[in-house]
Amino acid sequence: MALLNTLRDQLTSLWGRWSGAQRFGISAAALLCLAVMIGTFVWATQPDYVILADKLPPGKAAEMVTALNAEHIDVSLGYSGSSIFVPRGDYSRARLAVSDLLEPGDLESERAGAGFITTPRQEEDRRQRELEQRLARSIMEMRGVRKATIHVSRPDPSPFVIESSPVTASVVIETQPGGMFTMSTANTIASMVSRAVEGLTLENVSVVDTAGREYSTGDGIKSAMSTQLEYKLQLERYLAEKAESMLALSLGPGRAAVEIAADVDFNEKTRKEYSYDPEMKVKIQETTASIQNNGAMPLPVGPPGASLNTAPGVADSTLRGMSYKQETNQADYANGLIDETTRSIPGKIQRLTVSAIVDLTPPEGADPSAATTMLTVEQAEQIVRNAVGFDAIRGDEVSVISAPLTGVPVFNDEPLAVPFWVQYESLIQSAALGLSAFVAFVIGLLVVRKMKPVVMAAPLEEPMSMSDIHRLRTISEQARENPELVAKILAAWVEESKSEATDARTAPGTRASPPPRRRAA
Repeated sequence: MALLNTLRDQLTSLWGRWSGAQRFGISAAALLCLAVMIGTFVWATQPDYVILADKLPPGKAAEMVTALNAEHIDVSLGYSGSSIFVPRGDYSRARLAVSDLLEPGDLESERAGAGFITTPRQEEDRRQRELEQRLARSIMEMRGVRKATIHVSRPDPSPFVIESSPVTASVVIETQPGGMFTMSTANTIASMVSRAVEGLTLENVSVVDTAGREYSTGDGIKSAMSTQLEYKLQLERYLAEKAESMLALSLGPGRAAVEIAADVDFNEKTRKEYSYDPEMKVKIQETTASIQNNGAMPLPVGPPGASLNTAPGVADSTLRGMSYKQETNQADYANGLIDETTRSIPGKIQRLTVSAIVDLTPPEGADPSAATTMLTVEQAEQIVRNAVGFDAIRGDEVSVISAPLTGVPVFNDEPLAVPFWVQYESLIQSAALGLSAFVAFVIGLLVVRKMKPVVMAAPLEEPMSMSDIHRLRTISEQARENPELVAKILAAWVEESKSEATDARTAPGTRASPPPRRRAA
């Protein structure tokens, strides 16, 4: 308490000696130091945030923030909005809250065989699980896929089984809201999984979504029908978007709606035609054979064994001196042949039925006095015909009516401007902390220098005379020799002092005189 009083007296003395400018400067510096210290204290008492997830798309980041807010967990987003930070103390609760939204493998810290020694079966299971997680992450990068789960079933090899079960796999897909998961995407996923897993064929991969629909990935009837339906929908959507985009250039966005029903021929036909031209012939082969005999040797004539029925000498005399020559010429010609093969590819449009609604009323806020030329129903119909490729031979039909439409609201997707100093926020906080410490040190140093010790003069006491010293020594010796007598004398002095104090209180106008000195007996 005495230290505080001394400090207060010194500060009061310094304040009295300072001028007005000095008082203002010291007060401003003290207030600034106090504000910096309070700000530093508030900043230092903020919870320590750790990263929960990074590199997230905006949609997934918004879902995770909503889930964390529902659990009353403080959330801090990164600069780009793709990173989520939570307090260190709430990290475990945050992981549980967003476990369904994180990618596969992010929350799985367990490993099969946590010890130092693992069996070959445990190591194989771990590798298969890691392969499933890598495939799931690759599938989730595709457009329209929100979450993917892969299960691979591999039979145990055994030397006692002749025919083992094949390797199979199932892929569960959760599509994004509003997204479209097509059959071609399912075939791509099945092909990727079958090529990544050893011994897995495309026929043994099953792709299903969370709604219970199965996508056939083989070459059966279901796969063909799914592919045909997908092609038909894509064709109708493509033609409708072409017509709507043409009308939107004149009417504005959201003021035209076009729907198309297409009849598509998926039959595959192959036609072969052969044509021969007799005027166009060409020699393809020619054979010439020549045999000649000058009579030196008889020719073998007659049926086999005829010489046995002929008289000796008759045949020789008849054929001797005759010559024989035989020549054969054979030529093969081919006429001109035309081979034509015509193949009709599936997907030919047989007929189109187009229905369109256009809003030809003036837009809201338009100046009625301004001369504006609006489309007519006939002009809108002609635009639709040209956009979809109208063909009267096929029997196409186009119906366009005029009716008011509510339109589609136009959203402003301009990004919000972020202050430039946000990226230097951590540097600014560190600099503010250092500056506050430096200012506090300087102010404290100035205050200490201004403080001067106050020397308190001790009260002067009259020195004791030699007679008093001798008397005090005598009293001390008597107290040692006869302490009871000295105690009685001291008690009498105390009683006398109390009575004199009482008399002084009863008579305030009178001045109390000091008690007379007692001499030792």
